[in-house]
Amino acid sequence: MYIAGGFEKASPNDLKNNPKGSYKKIFKNISSSISEKKISRYTSREITELNFSKKEAGKRECVICRRSGHLQNNMCEFCSSLINMSSDIINKDFFVIKKENNIEKENGTGESVMLPFGCCVSAKTREELISDMKTDLFVRCYCKNKMYSGYNVSTKLWVGDYNKGGDFTALAKVNNGIERICVLRADIDDLGQAFVSGFENERVEDRYVSLSRTAAFSRKLSMFFKYHINEILKNGSCDLLDGIKERNAVIVYSGGDDVFIVGGWSDIIEFAIDLRNALLKYSQNTLTISAGIGIYPNKYPISAMAEETGMLEDNSKSRTSFNGEPLKNAVTLFEKGLCFGWDELIDRVLNEKFRIIKDFFSYCDERGKSFIYNILNYLRSIENDVINIARYAYMLSRLAPNKNESDVKKERYQYFSKKMYEWMKTEKDRRELITALYLYVYTQRERDDE
Repeated sequence: MYIAGGFEKASPNDLKNNPKGSYKKIFKNISSSISEKKISRYTSREITELNFSKKEAGKRECVICRRSGHLQNNMCEFCSSLINMSSDIINKDFFVIKKENNIEKENGTGESVMLPFGCCVSAKTREELISDMKTDLFVRCYCKNKMYSGYNVSTKLWVGDYNKGGDFTALAKVNNGIERICVLRADIDDLGQAFVSGFENERVEDRYVSLSRTAAFSRKLSMFFKYHINEILKNGSCDLLDGIKERNAVIVYSGGDDVFIVGGWSDIIEFAIDLRNALLKYSQNTLTISAGIGIYPNKYPISAMAEETGMLEDNSKSRTSFNGEPLKNAVTLFEKGLCFGWDELIDRVLNEKFRIIKDFFSYCDERGKSFIYNILNYLRSIENDVINIARYAYMLSRLAPNKNESDVKKERYQYFSKKMYEWMKTEKDRRELITALYLYVYTQRERDDE
């Protein structure tokens, strides 16, 4: 069995889990070997050569892949060609392998990426593919996300290529409220354990523990994140913030078991819920996912978004119960303190607190956003300053309608103030209330707000 530059020994009996536990041991040994190779990437001789070899004049380090070479616009030829080809990857249905055309290379024409053995790959439309097939340079082609068949079509490739809403500046403007974009990073919890032990069943003497089932599991999971995710984005079903619709979002990366998606702030939050629900259905409630969601101005560096949202994702994966047992299966919104289980976010934050806040202020809108900001300040500091409980209660009393107001308005106020006071009492409810208030403010912020 080949792994990361080496081999791991495995007999047919090991693959058949005979004796019991042999199959699990294969994965354990592979994981240990990969970890060891990551720690010691280079031999002492290779390190010496890297440090003392003479560098060719004019070579610099690519700002993207960090390889040394002759650069244009601070990028190597490979990274530059990937960028040039990126829009074609999204918009065209076929990937064509051709022998290298020296004339095109010299003239700089064609959006292609160089491959080994004197070949290159480019994205093509159906008409362009038919034209290429008639030339001697054509080698083979792959179709994207569709079931084309034919003598020269090698296989189907599943690609998460959903793109709606434009660039980051446009995405920041597509939703109502605050002009911001959201970034979602998420991946499946305990996937390694699912591969190693997911098919164990003592009742049937582990007869389903096999390499073929593990491979099928891997293939189906990859298909979910590379193919089905396009449909989840296109047919959004969560309507807790902005309604059922096609999501305004762009897939930066989706494959294997994780995703990185950028979009309008409310679209991304609702899509995260759609993704979690779809995965539960797809896996028959056997897999869970943890996520981090960050909100940013559209000019914020994408690398910083990725790093910070990755930290929020890690925070979700470190969620534990009161007795310290790992829970995961969570989402962290905007900051580390706002981490929730998915059901908690859906039922308690959005369906309960956000809905009640939205209903009240849509009917009683005399107070502006400054009132909510004051409430947020008191909620954050209640635990450390008891006097803020009195200030919080006073702020709520200022919402009370006059005696001349309608009975309906008085009843709404009584219900709202009662719930707000109840939610203030426990740390759990306060976190949920703070998140719901954030979300409500984001729906109300106008474009010129700072």
